[in-house]
Amino acid sequence: MKGNYETLTALAARIEEVERSKQDYLVHTRAMEMDGDNTLVITPNGHTESFGIGEVAHSQIAARLAIPKAYYDRMPQVPGLRAYTVNAWLGAQNEKRLVRTLDGNARAYLSDSFKPYDNFDVLSALLPTLKEHTNLKVWAQALTEKRMYLQVLFPNIAGEVKPGVLVAAGLVISNSEVGCGAVDVRSFLLNYVCSNGAVAESLLNKYHVGRRVEDADYGIFRSDTVEADVKAFQLKLRDIVSTALDEARFQKKLAQMKGAAEDRINDPVKLIEKVTRRFGLSEAEGTKVMNNLITGGDPTRWGLSNAITALAHEIESPDRQYDAESTGWDVVALSPSEWEVLNN
Repeated sequence: MKGNYETLTALAARIEEVERSKQDYLVHTRAMEMDGDNTLVITPNGHTESFGIGEVAHSQIAARLAIPKAYYDRMPQVPGLRAYTVNAWLGAQNEKRLVRTLDGNARAYLSDSFKPYDNFDVLSALLPTLKEHTNLKVWAQALTEKRMYLQVLFPNIAGEVKPGVLVAAGLVISNSEVGCGAVDVRSFLLNYVCSNGAVAESLLNKYHVGRRVEDADYGIFRSDTVEADVKAFQLKLRDIVSTALDEARFQKKLAQMKGAAEDRINDPVKLIEKVTRRFGLSEAEGTKVMNNLITGGDPTRWGLSNAITALAHEIESPDRQYDAESTGWDVVALSPSEWEVLNN
């Protein structure tokens, strides 16, 4: 991942800014309405506020109201249609929703059981743990409308997949404040030769689900409950880092990569077509993978994995970069029978 922040300090500064600026509202659906195509008007506690609507919130509104997203996106072509449709369904609902806002925009439309476990909380738990391990190196960091990502390396845990190709172990931590994923900690592997990263199995997955909140002031979660969660998460992170630093665990992954380096590709064109379909790559991404495979000159499953993870250098979206790095490892982790089906 190349990310979109140069340093961890810059990322942390933005996350602190978000923490100060964000505002959450717990609002009944009958106390909110869409005005025009891109404004959400809410009336919490008797006062009215208006917000622009971000793309994530648009998607969540459409999903909750069971409006097909393709149709939802087309409705603005008919003036007033989207607002009329959304407001009709909001009036028919009988529930409270959590509206998360930032910088004048509604960034998420979530269940009242969504438990905010925000990026500030994650970093608060993570940074003390990182400081305990002077052998860790921050590799990349990113913050998008959907998620935060932080990749760290353990340079002293490394091995050769084949002569001259050194791979190091690490971790990638991700989180979503807007309902696009849990707090997730996964194994991370970096190919030093081409700086391609691969995101492997999950070591911790903490979902944003708690009890339903009845209080109008959603700030209830800025309490000892959150502080206790942060402390518990910090203790789990210590255990995870210790696990990730285990040489035997890394050697198992290294053996998988070595095995992939011995699996020859039979028909690159047909294989890329199958991989594109199976892993949800776009046609353009499939073409780039083929070009990367040819340029890399390694017609093996390991070469294919690197051809996919190399997409992260070419894609601007950090969310999509992360997906490409995950898919690269998925190819390595295929069972022999799954690989045979793809390769024949």
